[in-house]
Amino acid sequence: MTTIQAVELGVLGPLQARHDGASVTIPGAKPRAILTMLGLHGGSVVSAETLIDLLWGDKPPRTAAKALQTHISSLRRALGDGFVLTEGMGWILNTTEVDAPRYKLATKTGREVAAAGDTSQAVVRFEEALNLWRGTPELPDSRRGVSEKTRWIEGHAALVEDRADALLATGRAAEIIGELEAAVADAPLRERRWAQLMLALYRAGR
Repeated sequence: MTTIQAVELGVLGPLQARHDGASVTIPGAKPRAILTMLGLHGGSVVSAETLIDLLWGDKPPRTAAKALQTHISSLRRALGDGFVLTEGMGWILNTTEVDAPRYKLATKTGREVAAAGDTSQAVVRFEEALNLWRGTPELPDSRRGVSEKTRWIEGHAALVEDRADALLATGRAAEIIGELEAAVADAPLRERRWAQLMLALYRAGR
């Protein structure tokens, strides 16, 4: 039986669940999607309605609510009692060891200290967040799943740009030209990246 405090969850990328450093297998696409969604909303209740929409889209089967309960039970068997808690008409994770909330906190702190003028500390916080990102969350291609993935991808793109702004503000233009060229190639329609690259090249005498 796993203990709650020892379970670590990674949802920013392919789902990872660990207990005392050892990988825990979460069987089945639907339980994995549920756990990913709960992790992305760590600290908040995710409703049954949201999870049914995530798993089955606009046309859930009549047995969806019962099937959802079955998937929650399988998560509890894999992760131990007390990890996935029922709260009202939804569920919440009973852990602080999830990458998504730490990512959001580091990003928020970085933006706050950047706004206060401490760009060096902002770089530290932004890089703390970036180090937690392993890729797109493992969610289905339902309307809800695509919307959630898009929200995280867009947020991550903005974080990459916030870090570049902070690095430019600390006078490190020359060292990030290569990164900015790669960022522009990755998302050529994001005008902010072109502006940052132009500025970096100008400041580096290129």
